[in-house]
Amino acid sequence: MRAAIALRRRARRARLTVQLTVLAAGVAALAVTSTFVALSSVVRARTTRLIADERVLLLLQRRALEQSLLTASLLTKSPTLRAAIETVRDEVGRGATRPELRATLQRELDNLRNGSGNELVLVTDDRGRLLASSLARAASLPNHALATAPMLRHALDPDALVDSASLGVL
Repeated sequence: MRAAIALRRRARRARLTVQLTVLAAGVAALAVTSTFVALSSVVRARTTRLIADERVLLLLQRRALEQSLLTASLLTKSPTLRAAIETVRDEVGRGATRPELRATLQRELDNLRNGSGNELVLVTDDRGRLLASSLARAASLPNHALATAPMLRHALDPDALVDSASLGVL
């Protein structure tokens, strides 16, 4: 009889242990599932925000490129700058350039650059030789170094596409 009572107690304890184990596993599964759902929604929201931010950034870059092209187009249509460039180009072609003519070109470039708000403006001839620059240290570059720069070669190539990676306008 005692053996039967002990056996019943063991069975109840075993059922209780199984029940507690199942309950603990259920609570753990519920905790893991709720954490996964919460993290999943946070990741989705942040990913959506990043994609939206990237689209805005691309739109801003496209507008900045369009603005740069428009500004460059306006700069190149300036009659005083065009006349100064043509005169310097003719003198460079003959092998000599008057310092006062380069100073006039530099002054015209500075006036136009200040009015346009651009930080970097280079004026070169069709071979890539620097005629004027908005940066003082660019004037100290050897012409061959500037003429071989990929961005300048791209700007001088009439068949090159204009994109945000390498902007150049003639």
